[in-house]
Amino acid sequence: MMRKYRILTLGLAAFVTAAMIGCARRPPALPQISARDSLRVAQDESFDPFSLREDDLMKLPDSRLKSSAGQGEKGESRSSSGGALREAAGFRVQLIATESETQARQIEQNALMDFQESVYLTFDPPNYKVRVGDCVSRADANVLLGKAINSGFDNAWVVQCRVKVVER
Repeated sequence: MMRKYRILTLGLAAFVTAAMIGCARRPPALPQISARDSLRVAQDESFDPFSLREDDLMKLPDSRLKSSAGQGEKGESRSSSGGALREAAGFRVQLIATESETQARQIEQNALMDFQESVYLTFDPPNYKVRVGDCVSRADANVLLGKAINSGFDNAWVVQCRVKVVER
């Protein structure tokens, strides 16, 4: 008799489990999008950066930003020597990459005093990067790297990036 109850209990447990699994709510199936169709996804292109007023733009404290008066007809910047500036592939010497904005600004101020070359402070999340120079060749960047190391920036290194070049 005991065996009969055991079989009945196991049968009932199996039935309840199967019923629960069968009644479980399945998540809705996601629509399948092909790679070609994913390019057709609507994007909001209503933002126009030219609609911003000067007051809307964030100003850097040391205001080394070029004003629009220093730009040519087609929007290219003008250098102090009168030639137009353009961007090209080149090299800079990176002095530091840190998550601390305070430390990056301090290094930037030190670099401004130590170097005659342009100094750039950029934020590439999560790091602030301080870079020096606009070198077209790796050899020029290596010379600048030696100068950086002699100035006390022992952990400096050369990086490839877009640099500003004077057109003649």
